[in-house]
Amino acid sequence: MRLLAAGLCGLALFALATGPARAQTGFDRPGGDYARFTVPSGDPAVCSARCDRDGRCRAWTFSYPGTAALGGSNLATC
Repeated sequence: MRLLAAGLCGLALFALATGPARAQTGFDRPGGDYARFTVPSGDPAVCSARCDRDGRCRAWTFSYPGTAALGGSNLATC
C-alpha cells in the first residue's frame, strides 16, 4: 500500500513538473536568454506557446510595449 501511495505521489509530482509554462508578474529570470522576438499582437500567450513548443525553454519573459525591454520599445517582446 505504501509503495502504491509513493508511486502515485511521484507521478503527481512529475505531472506538475512537466506542465505548461506559467507567468509570474513582475519577475525576470536573469541569464540564459537565447531568443528574443517582438509580439505584434501584444499577447503574452504567444511567448508561453513558443516556450511550450521549444524543448530547451525553461522560462519566458514578456514585456509590454513602452516598458524596459529593448530600451522602452514601442513593441511587446518575449
